[in-house]
Amino acid sequence: MATKIKTGLTPERAVRYAYQLADTMYYLQQRGVIHQTLLPENIQVTSNDKVMVCNFETAIQTDPATCTLLVSHSLIAPSNRMGLSPEVLNTFNRRDAEIVDYSTQYPWNFGTLSVIMATGLHPLRNYPGRYLNEGKVKYRSHNYQNLPDINKYPSLFCRLVKRSLSCDPVRRPTLFQITSIMKKDSRTLTMMSSNGRGKTSVGARQSVHRRDSAREHSEVERSREQGTESL
Repeated sequence: MATKIKTGLTPERAVRYAYQLADTMYYLQQRGVIHQTLLPENIQVTSNDKVMVCNFETAIQTDPATCTLLVSHSLIAPSNRMGLSPEVLNTFNRRDAEIVDYSTQYPWNFGTLSVIMATGLHPLRNYPGRYLNEGKVKYRSHNYQNLPDINKYPSLFCRLVKRSLSCDPVRRPTLFQITSIMKKDSRTLTMMSSNGRGKTSVGARQSVHRRDSAREHSEVERSREQGTESL
């Protein structure tokens, strides 16, 4: 993936890869598996254009129900901390911490990886060292260095990415929300189904057309019902 990003990804491929990664992360999270170094260097792209997460050397097994893990002397954050969210890093920096909560880690990974694939740069320059103050990683939206570059992507996708990057984990969408919304948005669906050169397959166009037609039919029926009730 790192090589493909250097040569430049089309918006269609960047969105398609972002969805595949979100789907993969959701699968891992459901099983309590946390990949602590989820960076482009640890993601492969197969010959049929599918993404595959690799290098689970520093991965950990958490409680699948909560994605939490008791802190112990054997639990050490990987040396490359660019793949860890602020709240996880802040837990490691606390001497009195008892539990590490990874439940919001993957949505943050979705946001950072989406921006990297779209622009070639991490949204936070020199993360996390530049934002470390008194043992706590903290940043605000004005610290993002390249988010305007993703405005050419579907607006709904952009909002998901920006919310996923929030320093406050409470504001981030869940992986289930991310994948569900991306599948329901016709513009995002069209890009995911594209062949990478801005053209969409006939099947994808028909699928979007059917979805839009069904939505239009539903709105018409709803309008009729409301009209009848008002009478």
